[in-house]
Amino acid sequence: MGRSAASDGKKPTPGDVIAVPFGKRGYALVHVLEVSRRDSGVIGVLPHFSTKVRFDAEVTPSSYLRHPHWGRHLAVQLTGVGWGAWKVVGQRALPTSLKIDKSKMTGSSPTCVAMENILEALHKAKQVDPKYRWYGSPRMFSPKIRAHVVDKIDQSMKFFKQKKLLNKAGLDSYARDGVHEGFVLDSDVLTAKGTTFLNEIVSFDADYEDHLEEYWNEYRPA
Repeated sequence: MGRSAASDGKKPTPGDVIAVPFGKRGYALVHVLEVSRRDSGVIGVLPHFSTKVRFDAEVTPSSYLRHPHWGRHLAVQLTGVGWGAWKVVGQRALPTSLKIDKSKMTGSSPTCVAMENILEALHKAKQVDPKYRWYGSPRMFSPKIRAHVVDKIDQSMKFFKQKKLLNKAGLDSYARDGVHEGFVLDSDVLTAKGTTFLNEIVSFDADYEDHLEEYWNEYRPA
């Protein structure tokens, strides 16, 4: 069983390999290169995306992690690493020539931004369907504001349903469970038109929920 990097009260340690979930699509793996005092650190995105959703129940073979292919990081970023939704699934040695130049990093990214950056690196490496997009999940935010995030995503889902922008999977999921802490808003719950619309507005407004009707009038897909 993988252990949560945060729920057990322990920070990840350098060398940990952490599974980062992307809804029902699967999970990415990142390599912890450095841990700071503020529950953030430097991670390297590994060139792998697993379609096994139950990452918390998977034991990653150490021989697989030692494969030479895994010595290459697709991208390196300074980000939050102490999140309960990210689970430690293994360990691998740090690169012997590791040099971290923080002067080229703008600062520690929030978890959601980190996940977008991870997905972008995987897209460029052709590890993930290029049409797949991840927009957010309450679980990726601090427990103090998760209820607020649930409300905001629910606001969006009501709008998407009204405009017929949810596909069958999205409609079924929303009708059955609504929006909860583990809910994931991604392209797998939207129609092609819904994905096109949301891609357009999140490119310039990360806090779009209160302006959806306005943006719909301006950016409605043909």
